[in-house]
Amino acid sequence: MLCLSQIQIKLLAKISFIFHFVDIILRGLVMYFSQNNQRSFHRMKLDLPVVITKDAKVFNGICSDLSSTGMRVEISTSGLKTDDLVHIQLDTDDVRFPPLDAEAKLVRVTEDENGKITAAVEFLELR
Repeated sequence: MLCLSQIQIKLLAKISFIFHFVDIILRGLVMYFSQNNQRSFHRMKLDLPVVITKDAKVFNGICSDLSSTGMRVEISTSGLKTDDLVHIQLDTDDVRFPPLDAEAKLVRVTEDENGKITAAVEFLELR
């Protein structure tokens, strides 16, 4: 029977997470060169809770798509604006993939006629 320590399990999870993002990047490059798509990287459709922190204020949202360079987030309350620097945490609740923890920039924040707020997020640093 194989027994792994907590450190080994965390290390394997981080390695798995890295391979997952490398896979996203490679798939994006293949799509870009094969279809000459305007996007440089493939986006995965998601519906996962995300926590955005700016100046100790917490905003809850839903990550609707994710790529290796950023994500689109639907935010429940206003208070964020374009060019804000924020901290992003996305927990997958899957032991194979550790939480996404990143410093990011909001490249676009929009509100539609129904009051739905959407932010385009660019990753600056993945932790």
